[in-house]
Amino acid sequence: MTSLHLVCVTCGRGVSPSLSRVTPSRPAIRRSFTQNRPSRAAPRAAGSAAPHRFDAPRYRKPPPLLPYQLQQALLHGDAAGTLTLLSPCPGHAWDEAAAWAGDRGSLPALRCLLEARARSGLDPGDPKWVTRVVTSLRRAGAPLAEAWAVFCTTPTPTLYTCNAIIAACARARDWPRAHEVLQGMRVWHVAPDVVTFNSLLQAAGAGGSLAGVRATLGALRSASLAPTPTTYAVLFTALAAAGLRDADELWALLRAAGEGGLRPTPHMVSAFLAALRRTAPRDDQVADAVALVDALPWPGENEVTALLSLLRHRPGAAPRHVPALWRAIQASPELQTPHVFSSLFAACAHAGAGSGLDALAQEAYELMRGLYLRRAPTSGKAREAALLAFNAAAHALSMGGRAEAARAVEGDMLAVGVTPDAATLSILVSSHGAAGDGAGAAAAFDRLVAAHAIPPGAAAFGSLLAAQARAGDLARASAAWRRMRAARVRPNARHYASLMRACEADGSPRALRRALALLRAMRAEGVPRSPAAYAGALRAARALRDAGAVLALYAEACREGLATDPGAAGTLVAACTEAGRLDEALGWAKTLLRAHAAIDAGALCALTRALAAREPERALRMLGLLRAQGVEAGPETLAAVVGGCAALGRAQDAWDVYAELRRVGGRAGRDVATRLVVALARAGQLAEAEAVWGHFINEAQSLHDTGRQGGLAAGAGSSDASASEDGAGAASRPPPDVIPEAASRDASAVVSPPSRQLPGASAAAALALACLETPGHLADGWAYFRALAEEYPPVAQAATLLPFRRAWEAAAMAACRAGRLQDALLALDAWQAASDAWHAGRLGREERGQEPGADSVRSRRRSRRLADLGGGGATMQGPGARGVQDGAEATPAAASEGSDGAEAGGPTGGGHESPPATSVPALAPKPVRLASSAAPGLARAPRLSSATLAYLAACCHRAPAGAETARVLQLCAMLRTRRQEAMEAAQPHPPKRSHHFYQDGAL
Repeated sequence: MTSLHLVCVTCGRGVSPSLSRVTPSRPAIRRSFTQNRPSRAAPRAAGSAAPHRFDAPRYRKPPPLLPYQLQQALLHGDAAGTLTLLSPCPGHAWDEAAAWAGDRGSLPALRCLLEARARSGLDPGDPKWVTRVVTSLRRAGAPLAEAWAVFCTTPTPTLYTCNAIIAACARARDWPRAHEVLQGMRVWHVAPDVVTFNSLLQAAGAGGSLAGVRATLGALRSASLAPTPTTYAVLFTALAAAGLRDADELWALLRAAGEGGLRPTPHMVSAFLAALRRTAPRDDQVADAVALVDALPWPGENEVTALLSLLRHRPGAAPRHVPALWRAIQASPELQTPHVFSSLFAACAHAGAGSGLDALAQEAYELMRGLYLRRAPTSGKAREAALLAFNAAAHALSMGGRAEAARAVEGDMLAVGVTPDAATLSILVSSHGAAGDGAGAAAAFDRLVAAHAIPPGAAAFGSLLAAQARAGDLARASAAWRRMRAARVRPNARHYASLMRACEADGSPRALRRALALLRAMRAEGVPRSPAAYAGALRAARALRDAGAVLALYAEACREGLATDPGAAGTLVAACTEAGRLDEALGWAKTLLRAHAAIDAGALCALTRALAAREPERALRMLGLLRAQGVEAGPETLAAVVGGCAALGRAQDAWDVYAELRRVGGRAGRDVATRLVVALARAGQLAEAEAVWGHFINEAQSLHDTGRQGGLAAGAGSSDASASEDGAGAASRPPPDVIPEAASRDASAVVSPPSRQLPGASAAAALALACLETPGHLADGWAYFRALAEEYPPVAQAATLLPFRRAWEAAAMAACRAGRLQDALLALDAWQAASDAWHAGRLGREERGQEPGADSVRSRRRSRRLADLGGGGATMQGPGARGVQDGAEATPAAASEGSDGAEAGGPTGGGHESPPATSVPALAPKPVRLASSAAPGLARAPRLSSATLAYLAACCHRAPAGAETARVLQLCAMLRTRRQEAMEAAQPHPPKRSHHFYQDGAL
């Protein structure tokens, strides 16, 4: 048996040829490996093929060479055998053994070597030996205590020993211990070098001490040492690890490196981009980062990957810069590596479907697929890199809306010998969920699990539940939940949140109550609740109209520090608003905004609209708070505030908000425009009121010209009540002429657009009254009144009889004074028709509320008798009747009942011609309801004043002989009826009336 004669592992003296392995020297290994690597410095010959590094192995420094027996002794922890083998060798053999164990990361081998060293009698505090052992312990991941114990064995540490222990402290994230070594170097009279400060920067960054990093950088500059590119690379990495979020400071350091004469190296640029990714860089800084990489002589894989990672976290900048990077990748085969493709796909996926990068991702995938089909991965690490690249491609295609292409990735993976894993399962299931295909997601899940024996874990079930939740399929989501529990997969917060979203999408009360129960089940099972889970429970409680539960859940989320979901605060405010608890909603909104909490703008706008309907003053304050917080109120919200302020009579505030509404390109709906015109006219702001009138008509005409007639009435701020002003058949009128603006309108112009394209009749009446009472605007007032009398049906005019009676009287009196008797009679006839419509609508509502009986039969008989007599069809209201209030509109049913009267009597749409002088206008017959006491009802019914009737009678009397005789008789009969009613009202018991007596209650 041959004895072992292993001595020096470097020179080979005394090594038995029969037992030693023939191994080439390290320089030979390095030379043979580098010969196969493509050289960047040497240009390629013309026509030569470009070297391709798609699946090429990377160069790694070979580990130290040790005899096989020594390796086995170290690996098995044989300290005696190790001592036997290393005793005949010189001291550097121990260093080589320590380096070998450190490169292998074998902590037991190092401990065995230390034990053998202790038995050998050699100096344990040899600085070179200590440096090598501390370095190897750091590489092997040993606790810092072991390396520190070895370091303390040397009485005179050298610079290399101090650098080694500081590096070990950096790996252990122990910044105080590293700073302690720096202080000790002054005692040991050891001057630190650049490597020392590099290790100190690493230790400060790993320990999270931003102040320590800056102090170390200051000490480096004070020591008059020139930083190297490695120093700046370490500095950028340390600043990012210490939590620096200031991009400007990083750029300042990079500029300082350039001013110091350092050109950016690939390593320095990669570290800088990685640090910049953790900040929030501006768009111009992102563009500068792209230019920085482009300025490198030869951008490598690490630099391009770091830049793509930066763009992945800036989805807004990715569409501008990723295409240029993709062209560079196409032009450089060395950049076509799995890691670059993975980063490219990740940037495309985070940019979203609307970024336009889906086609780029598809093109990049086709290139990667072709490369893998030509050269399939062979090693295990190459397959792992290929798997990551294929998964990233499937994710990018799915997020880009190319679900079919994402599902085809599975077949390509199998074609190149890559087996799908759980991540592939999650991505492919999510691709079905993104398309809203819950059934396809469940089928893909079952097929992949069965075909590739993939054990579904928490991530796979999470994707399946999320897909079913997005599809809104509670039944399949519940089946996936039961399957997950049967597979003994413990649910997490994501699973609960997905199931709660499925319950919310179902919308039934039972499903919503289940969502609330799931939140309680999370606590029972010990699952940490998440902000998304609380947000889902808040939405479910809001859907159940339970504002109390919403408040309780939000308070609980605040106590646990989980009220951070962007939609949680908005749900709270919206729930209180919908429940009518505006005080609480407003209080929470102010509190959350002052605390800089993220509140959904829709919830704040909904609260503002609700306040505008009830408390316009608070709505104005809320609108100011939104402006101060930078929240943009939409046109619908501004229109609601305009309508609320106008209804309250705050004309100036309403005008100011209306101006803002116009600036943002919004339009006031018909109801809002009507209220605003009325408020401005009553406040004396005639020019502003006419401007709103003109704006509405011009916008409505533009919609009519584009074939969208009636779209404005359904726009922001419109209401169903305003539609009743249109009446039946208004949309069938011919297209109108547009009213010019008040500043340039000819007073003789007559407005004739159809009423659907005009503001409400109240706006026309208010403008007519304001102009008629303003000196110099008589012609304008008559133009507005003519529009009211001719372009609105009687049903719409009836709403203006009580609140704007003065407008009717002023129009008639002004026409009489101007000698235009026919126009005055037009006002009288229009009033009569509108009054008939008012009474018909009122009586129709009363009769629809009771059973037909003798009273209604007698009313119809009296109506027919009055019609035979040619009376005005007046109705005498009982004590319980109520007139139309200010701004109220007649109902469509009332319009249909009064349509006959409108056709027979007053004007119905076109121009009006005065009736012949010898004829009495045949007013429409309508039901008349007599009551025991007429006076209280008549006080609420619309009536022209006796002075107006008398003035009209006098004007008719002065007409040419016989021209208006019938009108004089009619007006005189009305006046006699008024006097008789006044006398009867003054009596305690009015006498019984004769059915032959003329009544003009409608007038």
